[in-house]
Order: sequence, then structure tokens, then C-alpha cells
Amino acid sequence: MALIILAHPNTTQSIANKTIVDTVSQNLPNSEIRNIHQYYPNYNIDVKAEQAALLRHDFIVL
Repeated sequence: MALIILAHPNTTQSIANKTIVDTVSQNLPNSEIRNIHQYYPNYNIDVKAEQAALLRHDFIVL
């Protein structure tokens, strides 16, 4: 299963990021998409949760 890590602060205005997310969602429904800005708007990143997400997947796209 693939993990996509989004780090764009405004994905709704990013044509490239929106296209990637839409395409992956449609064609790889078992993939996990983690929007870092949505999860951590105050930049208090849960390092252990993110490490666990990385370890759950075989394929990672940054």
C-alpha cells in the first residue's frame, strides 16, 4: 500500500497537488493520503504517529 504525504499549505489552489490526490484516490483506493497541514495546522507534528504511518507502508511519495 502507498502513502502519499502532502505538504502543500493550500492544496485547493495547487493544480498539481489536487491532480495527484484526485488521481491517486481514484486509481489506488487503498492508498493513504496524509495532508500534514490539515493534521497539524499549528505545526505541532505528532512524530510517533508520522513514524508509524511511514512504517505501515511499502511505498512512500513525498
